[in-house]
Amino acid sequence: MKINWVGRCPQKTDNLVDPRGPLISFRPKDFRLFEHQGPLLADESLLLAKKVFGSKARFFFGSLSHAERKEAQRLLHRILDLGALDHLQLPNSASSGGTACRVPVRKGRCRG
Repeated sequence: MKINWVGRCPQKTDNLVDPRGPLISFRPKDFRLFEHQGPLLADESLLLAKKVFGSKARFFFGSLSHAERKEAQRLLHRILDLGALDHLQLPNSASSGGTACRVPVRKGRCRG
């Protein structure tokens, strides 16, 4: 499984176009979009990859163990603060000078 995108500090706003859910946006410094160019999760964090593959869940951050939470924080810091994977981002993503990413959310899921 590849890391498609990483974001923190989401901002929810009303979705005037599609009433099924709010728009979620991120400040450019808090978002990276990789799509198909993203690294394998197992290469970046074996612990989190085991969590995802073991639970078959896409969104699981409410149920992380202490060790998994620390690993997720380390990975966020490495990707967002240190820019360790910036060379893999899509050229028009928010953190490379594009507009802020805004994705509608339905039933707790982000879609692009």
